[in-house]
Amino acid sequence: MASLKEEARFILDGAMTGVAWLAIWKTGRTWHAEAMYDVEYTEGRGYPWNVKESWKIEADTAARLCEICSEDRDAILVNPLYDNLGTFEEMTLASLIDGIRFQYDFGGNIMEILRMAGKEDT
Repeated sequence: MASLKEEARFILDGAMTGVAWLAIWKTGRTWHAEAMYDVEYTEGRGYPWNVKESWKIEADTAARLCEICSEDRDAILVNPLYDNLGTFEEMTLASLIDGIRFQYDFGGNIMEILRMAGKEDT
């Protein structure tokens, strides 16, 4: 059973650069995390949660995100820059864990992001 601390340690480098989008999900009491680099979000194209053009997700990444959602419907996809996981300069393992817990509890469902990107049928 992987703890959130173990999974956060695995993705800390990607989180500290701000380049990766982080898929976070649970199966039972086990946490999982995976860095995604084929996700692109562009600000400034209108209200982001309604604008399909704001999100670009490669087909294989969208398929992987759908697999993750089949394991946990509450799975989230977050980025340190957009989702307030802490500043890059001051990010620590502990602050990343706190940010992930907050975002997971707050919600940010991957299926909603896939829908916005027009990839929900992947």
